[in-house]
Amino acid sequence: MRTLIFLAFFAFCICAGAQPNSLRDPGFLSLIGRQPAGGGGGGGWTTNAWVTNWLARIDATAGSTNRPSSNTTWAVSQFCDELSTQGLLGKMHVVAVFTDNLACSTNPVITNGLGGPYGAFTNVGFVASDLTANGLVGNGTSKHLRTGQIPSQLYSSSTNAGVTIYVYDGNDGSTEDAGVVASASSVMSCYVSYSGTTYWDTWNQTAGQGRISAANSAWAGYISFVRYYGGSAVYRANSATNHQTLVSGTGSGGTVPSTMPLPIYCENHYSLGHRMFTTRRYSFVAFHDSLNATESSAFYNAIQTLRQRLGGGYR
Repeated sequence: MRTLIFLAFFAFCICAGAQPNSLRDPGFLSLIGRQPAGGGGGGGWTTNAWVTNWLARIDATAGSTNRPSSNTTWAVSQFCDELSTQGLLGKMHVVAVFTDNLACSTNPVITNGLGGPYGAFTNVGFVASDLTANGLVGNGTSKHLRTGQIPSQLYSSSTNAGVTIYVYDGNDGSTEDAGVVASASSVMSCYVSYSGTTYWDTWNQTAGQGRISAANSAWAGYISFVRYYGGSAVYRANSATNHQTLVSGTGSGGTVPSTMPLPIYCENHYSLGHRMFTTRRYSFVAFHDSLNATESSAFYNAIQTLRQRLGGGYR
């Protein structure tokens, strides 16, 4: 699958006169070379390569009239630069910022090229009014984003995985935030506050094997789910809560889902389909390699700064 995607983009880029190096190089999706308004060094900053690439993909999928504002372009570029400074950029596989309009929100800033055209998410039901400066809100019945990301392709191993969500509107609904259940023993599920409890399942739903959990009622703010060699952890932080490890545990049960893609705002179940839709509002979602506590704290600080620079609400 990766090979076919790469070859398709490689052929396209050669026609355009550019030769990409790899799927992790933002140049692999370069469609146009122009800088956004205010970038390219004007005003004392240079547009990050991933942001230039993001603008090109928005142009290709939705047209240039759907480009983000100059302030958003600057803020997201500064965010990518900070990830690079902190040594986190290379750990990111998919990073989506829910801002400006649905085209900006469903075209991840950073992408591995999997999923829809140019790595875009498939929008199922969201309309413009669902998006505010605070993020994109689910309706609890049907609206979700299909990322096209199959965990076994997304992550390099079963001991190196992560999902981060910035929740603006938290609640204790019996819903799931991002997850796939390919079988009873092949699961990846993130529950921010399921009836007041955070659950993180990799790669089954049995406590002590693949599941960890902790009380975390109506959480709003940064929450990061990670899987590493020998165990897993959940980190959290917001303006009232210093970055901390909410819960950690050991275990290695189950296998990484290899046939079904991850959605956001719900669960993708092998026999029941898309279900457990949330009403939470997300400002930011990322799929990435595992992060240790220090890396997660730096990631939180970068996201919190991004939220402030975007002018929307933050927790």
